[in-house]
Amino acid sequence: MTKAKRQDVAGAIADYTAVIQTPGVPEDIKAMAFYNRALMRDSSAQTPLAIQDLNFVLKSFHTPNKVRTEAKRKLVRMKRRDRDRGDHDSIDVF
Repeated sequence: MTKAKRQDVAGAIADYTAVIQTPGVPEDIKAMAFYNRALMRDSSAQTPLAIQDLNFVLKSFHTPNKVRTEAKRKLVRMKRRDRDRGDHDSIDVF
């Protein structure tokens, strides 16, 4: 999280990926890491990867309700942003 606050996007993505890949990490923590990694990916023009992460958050049984709600909102905002840019079919909301 410190790297995200410092705008070290690549470092933050690497840290969130490490949490996701670490055996034994509780599933709700992994879901939050997927969500945070999606935010970083979207901020660095890695929108397709951000969408994959957000869809994982939405599909995961272990995702806390608040995180699930925020993931839905983020996907809607991304779709609206792309629609405003004229890219109508780029994002499918789960």
